[in-house]
Amino acid sequence: MELTKSALQALRLNLTEPRTPTALKAFCDKLRLETSGKVFFNKGGLSFIREAIIAADFGAIRGASLVRLVPEVERRPYFELIFPDRTERFEQVEADRDGRRRGDDYEALAQMPTCYVHHVEVPSQEEVIEIVRRTARKKAKPYPAGTRLLIYLNLPRFPSDECLLASFPEAISEACPFFSAIWITWQGIPHQVCSAS
Repeated sequence: MELTKSALQALRLNLTEPRTPTALKAFCDKLRLETSGKVFFNKGGLSFIREAIIAADFGAIRGASLVRLVPEVERRPYFELIFPDRTERFEQVEADRDGRRRGDDYEALAQMPTCYVHHVEVPSQEEVIEIVRRTARKKAKPYPAGTRLLIYLNLPRFPSDECLLASFPEAISEACPFFSAIWITWQGIPHQVCSAS
């Protein structure tokens, strides 16, 4: 895949065309396979592809007919889910540990022997809640009316996470007044944690 600025701008514009969630995911997966893991996850100019994958997965789970990125000229929000009877517009943000560079994780794994068992550090419940709180706080500002927020929680789940889910409404409370709904997607499972209605 060509990574020039103009090529990436054209690709970003292409993703504003409505596609079914399945078609959008397939299109973005093809782009991902054309790029090394280190580049795909660390290059800032490719973040819109990662975010389109998250939007496609979320749209599929929610039963959206179509998904598209919102044109950059509109500034905010980030993507739309199009249903037969309505369109939902979402701002999107990833919640992860500070300073994590996933491309470095992929590069380290690629250098391990094939029999290597990768150990994933499981965060404490307090750490997960603080990451969610910090992420929501960053988005606590005015958005166009009706905008929803999707927080993509990029952390491993663990057995006691049902109890942890109950802590999310308080953790995102600062952002609630600015959105008509807030969803958190954790390991592919969406949870609506705040709604104006």
